[in-house]
Amino acid sequence: MKCARCNRAITDAVYKTPAVTRNGKTYCPRCVTMCVECRKKLVPGIDAIKEFNGRPYCTACYRAMDWLTCAGCRVKIIGDYSIILRRLFCPSCAGSARCPLCGCPIGKNIARDARGRVICFFCSRPPRADVAIAAAADEVRAAVSRMCGLELPAAPVAAMPYDELQKHSPWNTLQAAGLYAPAEDAVLIVPYYPPEYLKAVLCHELVHAWQFRNWREDYDMRTREGMAMYVEYRYANSMGFREEVAAIESMLKEKTASNYSIGLKMFLDMAREKGEEAVLAYFRSL
Repeated sequence: MKCARCNRAITDAVYKTPAVTRNGKTYCPRCVTMCVECRKKLVPGIDAIKEFNGRPYCTACYRAMDWLTCAGCRVKIIGDYSIILRRLFCPSCAGSARCPLCGCPIGKNIARDARGRVICFFCSRPPRADVAIAAAADEVRAAVSRMCGLELPAAPVAAMPYDELQKHSPWNTLQAAGLYAPAEDAVLIVPYYPPEYLKAVLCHELVHAWQFRNWREDYDMRTREGMAMYVEYRYANSMGFREEVAAIESMLKEKTASNYSIGLKMFLDMAREKGEEAVLAYFRSL
């Protein structure tokens, strides 16, 4: 028996999972994907397959996802969308002006802050206080220590609106959700993001604080950002932060590579070849 798609022979000795039959034709497991929610087997070109952050969904599960709603207009997204700072936006809202507090497109549901500026709907709610953010940073440090034995420093953490944070960035073109400021030895972070994203950003920036305190020289951006992304990715995986993991994996598939994705891929390849302990040993040797 041969696969109707790739024409390879289908034998139990080669494949551990059974073949799939559609419309009287049989397909080998290599040519079949699976919905990440219901685990239904899907044949590309035969079954309708929807993708979100590079992950396949059957039509029913895709439509049932509550989080597929535009953050700008609160309308369910059926077609194209953009992911901006971990929020989803329809094409119309994605092109709108950016909120000065969180940096996301404002969209159609607008509000105003105490200074009269137009802000997005999410930022009309009270932001997380510095105390809550400091507690989140403590949780991140403890989780990373348990996960890989890396002791991230107890650097001070301060909340800051998005537009103010960009002024602290050493790169004018960087759109930062958070950053480590060596001059102040502090992590500065936007307090308006969802909790899982906030903790992932804290993890990333605390790794930069660890680098500043432990590395003997200032290494290139691919090494610095690659390590921060690697620890953030492992942390998000260990905590079950599904959307964060999916966003990072989606970044790896982008056609335009960045220091973040190139560095992360470099250390993921090293982990596959030599093991995760070898990667951590390399970080500590720098």
